[in-house]
Amino acid sequence: MLDATGRQLEIKGDLTIAMSLPPELAVSDVTLANAPWSSQPQMAQVGELRVRLRILPLLKRDIDIKRIKLIDTNLLLETDTSGQANWRFSHKASSRTGVGMKSLAVTSKALALTGAQATIGQQSIKIALAGRIDDLMTLKGIRLDVKGSGKSLGELRSLVGDKLPDTGPFSATARLTGSAQGLAVAKLRASVRRGNAQLAVSGKVADVMKRSGIDLGVEGSGKNLGELGPLFDTQLPDLGPFRINGQLSGSDNSLELKNFTAAVDQSDFAGWAKLEFGKRPRVQE
Repeated sequence: MLDATGRQLEIKGDLTIAMSLPPELAVSDVTLANAPWSSQPQMAQVGELRVRLRILPLLKRDIDIKRIKLIDTNLLLETDTSGQANWRFSHKASSRTGVGMKSLAVTSKALALTGAQATIGQQSIKIALAGRIDDLMTLKGIRLDVKGSGKSLGELRSLVGDKLPDTGPFSATARLTGSAQGLAVAKLRASVRRGNAQLAVSGKVADVMKRSGIDLGVEGSGKNLGELGPLFDTQLPDLGPFRINGQLSGSDNSLELKNFTAAVDQSDFAGWAKLEFGKRPRVQE
């Protein structure tokens, strides 16, 4: 592991082998060292690691991994001041196995997660994961239940590589399915604060990467409607107090807020509103 990643892998617990078909190797209390500049000495702590092996390659002294399962895992993801990420390793993988085997292969590349938790940045964002990824190399066959919370959406920029606004506290739960090329979100329940304004959404998104197939129930309230503008990359008027309810649908180019009711300042109205990114909103009653 040191040759492959430049990091020290330490196994403190017991090693067991289940003589099943296929056989399964299990080790407990596993840690992976962090980057030298990181805030914590360990990047990953795994309560139990289970590796399922194919039988026939073992007869040829080849290790062929069918599935990896991580149980009770804690993962720390962070970047330094120059933007270097601790999940980018400094060494290239070596073909040596170090255990008298000729080669190491991961064919099905499946990963299962139970009780996994990721911390992003300086302990401010925590994400809990449960489920599986069928193909780690291509990130296909994703089926994960996700629960996260943090101090600001902006602190996710280093992880997702996208422009996210600076906000106040946020929380979310969702089910992710699909692949890195087409990731769907279902059973979404999320809320975020910005200043004295709060926005809550629930529903689904058919394709997160393309930002299409958005179908979300929306509730918002606060002292100033303008505080919600940066969340949609647009400008909203400084009016308030306000309260809105409706159904948000659309795609990357524009969003429509249908069947909504709103109370802004001392005015009440209902109808629909269209938000075109980079433009002022168009409202029709």
